[in-house]
Amino acid sequence: MKAGGWSSDEARGYQQKKTMRSGHSWGRRLLWGASVTAIDQMARVYRWACSEKRRTLEDLLRLAERLRADIGRLTGPSAMTTGDGGGQSADERRERLVRSIAGLETTIERAREEVAVAEAELARVEQMKQGRETADKTSTQRRNERAAGLGRQR
Repeated sequence: MKAGGWSSDEARGYQQKKTMRSGHSWGRRLLWGASVTAIDQMARVYRWACSEKRRTLEDLLRLAERLRADIGRLTGPSAMTTGDGGGQSADERRERLVRSIAGLETTIERAREEVAVAEAELARVEQMKQGRETADKTSTQRRNERAAGLGRQR
């Protein structure tokens, strides 16, 4: 800092460092200086939600496959009662697994529906974002044409 105060470049540098530290300022900006619009944020959130729903569905499908494999092992030659006298028989365990899979299938169907809804919402937001970008380009092009005197003559 100089005795008479900061130069404009020094003040700008200070403001940029302050913005980077605090994480918020007059507006969010990407590292290269472009503004992050509300629709960009919305698209990011919808993408994240969609990927989380897909991940949940994949986890449910893996669990169902594992339970089916457990049923397959219970029907094999090693399907005997457990070693201690108070254990469940293979038939009881198989029945419990079948009930679990039936409940899981309902949950999987619900998860599939949620993924379909999330994908449709994401597509809608992406379409809005693309439309906004197209409108911005058209607006910039018209502004440039007017500035160059190439606008439509009336």
